[in-house]
Parts: sequence; C-alpha cells; structure tokens
Amino acid sequence: MFLPITKKEMKMRGWNQADFVYVIGDAYVDHSSFGPAIISRVLEAHGY
Repeated sequence: MFLPITKKEMKMRGWNQADFVYVIGDAYVDHSSFGPAIISRVLEAHGY
C-alpha cells in the first residue's frame, strides 16, 4: 500500500494527524531506490 499523500488518504487509514510532514522538491516516487521513499518507509515501520 502506498503512503498517504492527502488528508483524505490519511483519514482512510484512520490517521487523525501526521507525525511528520516530509517536504521534498522532487516528485515522490514510492520505490526502494529513492531516498525519500526509504526514509518514509523506515518512519512508518517504526510507528510514525
């Protein structure tokens, strides 16, 4: 499942608020060869 990128997607996962907002200048690509995706998945795996 992709990480949420909108408030609607957060609500569908049962999240009331975000623990982190990760802002990058590039398009977000949810693939393990891209740094932002790795960082986001590590944070998610640790409960954030």
